[in-house]
Amino acid sequence: MIDYKIRGLVDVIVYLSRTEAMAGKDGDGEVGPKHMLEHHRPRVEEARRQCELLELKGSVRRCDRFLKALKPHLTWFELRNQAKFLREEIEEELGERQFAFEPTAKDNRGSTVEVDKLLSDLPGKVPDAAEKSFLAEALICFRNQAFRAAIVMTWNLTYFHLCHYILKHKLAEFNAQYPIRYLGKHNKAAAPVIKTYEDFSVDLKESEVIEMCKSAGIITKEQFKILARGLDRRNTGAHPSTTAITILQAEECIHDLITNVVLRITI
Repeated sequence: MIDYKIRGLVDVIVYLSRTEAMAGKDGDGEVGPKHMLEHHRPRVEEARRQCELLELKGSVRRCDRFLKALKPHLTWFELRNQAKFLREEIEEELGERQFAFEPTAKDNRGSTVEVDKLLSDLPGKVPDAAEKSFLAEALICFRNQAFRAAIVMTWNLTYFHLCHYILKHKLAEFNAQYPIRYLGKHNKAAAPVIKTYEDFSVDLKESEVIEMCKSAGIITKEQFKILARGLDRRNTGAHPSTTAITILQAEECIHDLITNVVLRITI
């Protein structure tokens, strides 16, 4: 068994999540050559090294495709897609792997043990393989004190869970609320009717999705507040920032999202 330091993989996941979040804001414009060379290429090369260390063969191949795509005239939309495809490949392969974890003295705080157990017990309560992958990454990050990444992955799990709950149980209510809550955006939308998980991200921001859920009565006011706080914390963790994320902040955010949203909203 290799002695692997998880921080490298955590940094890769955070980079990919940031790229997905930021690239979509720039539409179809082209990525600057200098920015591509100095920022994205080194990070994708590092992602490939980390995937090789963990023997994630599919992810290594996906990294090669990503590197090949980093050429002149690459659009922000394509960059976002490359980051998304690589993140999804890593998540899928990680979901099929088992890792040994050796507790340390730093794991003795009661609240830390509670959050660890909350995450550890969750796989049997979420039905989707993608949710299990998000969960596995959140647990790895939390146990290795990568609290920014733990919050990012817990938010990904929670938002994915909420969207699939809407698709399965509340789609009519959500679509009916769209033109009521955001008429101007709805009139110009490329996907004015939500049909798939991917449709949520075509025109809508995550904040708008949870706002519409509150307005349509899909979630409670308290759940909306928890989701809004969780999204704000995710944005702080995922975007470049000097703000420190402490273990207490991570514990509170993760506990709130899992206990009051994921476990309360049953798919």
